[in-house]
Amino acid sequence: MVTVSADRTVRIWDITVGVQLLGHTSWVTSAAFDPGGQRVVTSGWDATARIWNAETGELLRVDKETQNLNRAAFSPDGKFIVTVGVWPVGHIRNSSTGEFEGLLPGHASEVFTAAYSHDGTRIVTAGGGDGMVKVWNSATQKEELTISPHGNWVTSAIFSPDDRYILTTGVDQKARVFELATKESVVFEGHTGVVWGGAISPNGLWAVTASGDMTGRIWETRTGREVAVLRGHTARLTDATFSPNGRLVVTASADKTARVWEAATGRLVVVLQGHTDLVSSASFSPDSKRILTSSDDGTARIVECSVCESSDRMLLDLAKTRVTRDLPPEQQSRLARFLRRFGVAL
Repeated sequence: MVTVSADRTVRIWDITVGVQLLGHTSWVTSAAFDPGGQRVVTSGWDATARIWNAETGELLRVDKETQNLNRAAFSPDGKFIVTVGVWPVGHIRNSSTGEFEGLLPGHASEVFTAAYSHDGTRIVTAGGGDGMVKVWNSATQKEELTISPHGNWVTSAIFSPDDRYILTTGVDQKARVFELATKESVVFEGHTGVVWGGAISPNGLWAVTASGDMTGRIWETRTGREVAVLRGHTARLTDATFSPNGRLVVTASADKTARVWEAATGRLVVVLQGHTDLVSSASFSPDSKRILTSSDDGTARIVECSVCESSDRMLLDLAKTRVTRDLPPEQQSRLARFLRRFGVAL
């Protein structure tokens, strides 16, 4: 990435793919780090879930299923993996051995997504066509709650960091935060396309949603008030989530990119390119130093993002280590004229 600045410098930044995860033979529908950031689990429409070494990209194990998979996720302790796909039953496996540990039956059609609660005691699943969101006891695999928050297709469901709420998204162009104790919900309205995914910030105050209207949006979870609109993608958004400290958001899109944004302002921080097809998921590593993406091009990628979680001072210090040159007087003059159009003076 090359930047030009009013400080009369041009700086070259190195944003490269650290690791490529190669092996799926069809769409990669999701990718997730384990709690320690040492392993990655991916799911695909080649009917497999795959475990990888996050540092080297080495394939550690392949779990073969009978149907295509839509989502795979680690439990908070990293001991288990839940997978869901185009059949109405979720599977729980031992993450080390791949052995079956349990089933989550009950949906009437394809299951789009599954996620553990942060304390590991529950699992939430969202069924596509049946419109149902189900909460399960992760130890007994018993169903504890069923809701139908969108009246028709539900595209995603995920727990809040304190496990008191569930954020759901749907084809009704809305997202909802559902409080498990009171059964009350807050509705986020404003998108003009299907809402495909979302997440709640680590402090629980904000939510982010990803929509087919080519925008991501930041909301206040308690009021449903829109805080910021993330504009810049040129095709539908498929996923969005916060960094571990809540300062940044990463979005995935059918425009083949992932983008990192400042959550409070909606300012674009960096565009991550390299995939050759729709990017189906994007998330931060537990240490916030890497971004994991999955794609319909059959790959997942782990990007080292040095500019993502740095403070302004850290960025300035980092910039000094990159290639820098003084602009010749003629180029300084041209840059000055260009900047004056935007009310900026050298």
